[in-house]
Amino acid sequence: MSVNGYREKRRKTLISPSGDEFVIRRPGRDSYVKLLDAQALRDQIPAVTDSEDGTPPEITPDSTKTVSAMMDLMDEVIIFCVVSPKIAQTASGEALAIDELEIFDYFFLVKEIFEFADLSEKKMKGLFQDSEKQAGNPGGENSDSSKSEAKPDTPTGGSVG
Repeated sequence: MSVNGYREKRRKTLISPSGDEFVIRRPGRDSYVKLLDAQALRDQIPAVTDSEDGTPPEITPDSTKTVSAMMDLMDEVIIFCVVSPKIAQTASGEALAIDELEIFDYFFLVKEIFEFADLSEKKMKGLFQDSEKQAGNPGGENSDSSKSEAKPDTPTGGSVG
């Protein structure tokens, strides 16, 4: 597998609500952590219609700080995950500033990145359970056979090719 082949498999082309084309990539390790942090912050924000009578929740300094912190994390994730057009904190000849994005495009990209990252509870739970299995029994008799195993045809354990 080539570097470019690896990258291309982890990209997705989207058409935003404004009609513009964006190419996103799956988050890397640091961006996954930021997505998890943003998800935890999002869960702390009361929904617009949490009350039975549909009245909006009270806006407090704490909820404002939580929304601000979540948006800061999402800015970083968008900057990393949007491959094209390039997005940065500040505008340049080669990049849009994060603040130049229309709000509907911004939230569309956030939603698409979350979905493409596949942070479903089931997937995340399985990831950590698999890690625990491997840590407790690395390659032993009862290890999960669906895991990729090193192939002995090269000194580093990988296949030639």
